[in-house]
Amino acid sequence: MHFVRHGAALVACLAAGTLPLPSADQPPADDLQAKPITAVQGKVGDLLRQWWKDGTAAGNAGDWYDNRDGAHSDLKTKPFPQLQRVVYTEEDIKLRRHWAAQRVVLPKVVFGNSSTSAPPTAGGSNPRHYYVSSAGIAFLHQQYRNNNLYIYPEHRDHDPGHNGKGDNAKGDNGKGDNGKGDNGKGD
Repeated sequence: MHFVRHGAALVACLAAGTLPLPSADQPPADDLQAKPITAVQGKVGDLLRQWWKDGTAAGNAGDWYDNRDGAHSDLKTKPFPQLQRVVYTEEDIKLRRHWAAQRVVLPKVVFGNSSTSAPPTAGGSNPRHYYVSSAGIAFLHQQYRNNNLYIYPEHRDHDPGHNGKGDNAKGDNGKGDNGKGDNGKGD
């Protein structure tokens, strides 16, 4: 029942376009293009810098990274100076707009991730939340069409047993309360 209410509310917000977008100030493209493609040292970094100089590597100017699990599985972006991060306001965080599956299509090229999950009895993983309804599939299609790519690991959705319940009937961390892996730390 929880998922039905959650899913219906999500679909209603998606249809109405009422979920606010996270804030993200965008520096001028020229400022990003002036930055190096990478700070990575060694052969890989050298190749990227050469390809950037030759015009055969696109770089990351105009690309955004969106972490949606409170930096639990955060991408280290410092080695990629052109890559920008989606930043959530205190209000966004208070309202949990920064957490779990992305619920809006961002008007930019963005890739992101969220290593979060509800217990199987409360809806399961982020992919499951979208895959169980035609509106969810349509939303994922819109993300794809608008260059929004998110990676959501499966957690307990396909384990042996009924509804993802196998050897750990409570899901997630044995308590089913935080969605950060079996020991509560993401391991």
